[in-house]
Amino acid sequence: MRVFAFGCSLTQYFYPTWADILIHEYEQKGYQGSNWAKSGVGNQYINSRLWEANAVHKFNKDDIILLQWSSFFREDRYHMGEGWHAPGNFSNITMGSGEGFVLNNFHYPNSWKWADLMHCVMRDCAIMSATHKALEFIGCNVISTHFRDPMEGWHEQSPKFNQQNERLELEDIRAVLESYGEDIATTCPALLTDLGFDMSEQWLASRPKTLPNKNQENEYKLQPEMHPLPVESATFIENHIEKLSSKTTDFVNNWQSYFNTSIVYQDNLPWNTQRHNYMDKHGWSDDIRRP
Repeated sequence: MRVFAFGCSLTQYFYPTWADILIHEYEQKGYQGSNWAKSGVGNQYINSRLWEANAVHKFNKDDIILLQWSSFFREDRYHMGEGWHAPGNFSNITMGSGEGFVLNNFHYPNSWKWADLMHCVMRDCAIMSATHKALEFIGCNVISTHFRDPMEGWHEQSPKFNQQNERLELEDIRAVLESYGEDIATTCPALLTDLGFDMSEQWLASRPKTLPNKNQENEYKLQPEMHPLPVESATFIENHIEKLSSKTTDFVNNWQSYFNTSIVYQDNLPWNTQRHNYMDKHGWSDDIRRP
């Protein structure tokens, strides 16, 4: 019996995530667990790595798949000899200078034209839909969640948008998401949405502060921790998946204790060394570049 986890930084981070907590729980029941997630990745990576894992291990009906879909607005690409490039969400930083360029004989006036939101939504909805259907066919026990609710922010999109572009109703991103509907639905609510991560000033002020390390040159990187803490992940699990054993609860509380200080230094968190297979290589494309 095996359990495999796939996702972005909500699934693989500097400390145990919802998936790591569940792996800890299931290993006590005789499962062999492995986490194939990677911080910063989008759904192209998640889909590619999931089917890479299937090619290596041949999923079956006795396997548990922990699947966390990431943001639509990310682009992942594997570079031979260098590994995966996964810079995270599109932003002014990741999108470069904004100068025009030609790619595959198409002229992009700027990088934002290349990062077309409609393309990203259609691409990722297709990926999610196909993966859900294939895993259902195999018969795995799939426990899945989203980064955030896919409809978040699109509910209010006015039908007037379609009147401005009558040639194709599905130019409305909301309509694409609604059309896929149940095909992209997950077994659990969206992780960050369910936990109330609203990114408001009040919410950010309530979060523990983290730094990469004690290097004074990194002090400008001091920021609220915007990933679920171990106890928050445990709450999500017990509300939507199953009740955790006392051993796993102790595991969660031990990791939560690292956040009792005013500033948490990520490099001081011993997750890399304590997790017995954390630095194991999973599959052929794993570059083992993890926090």
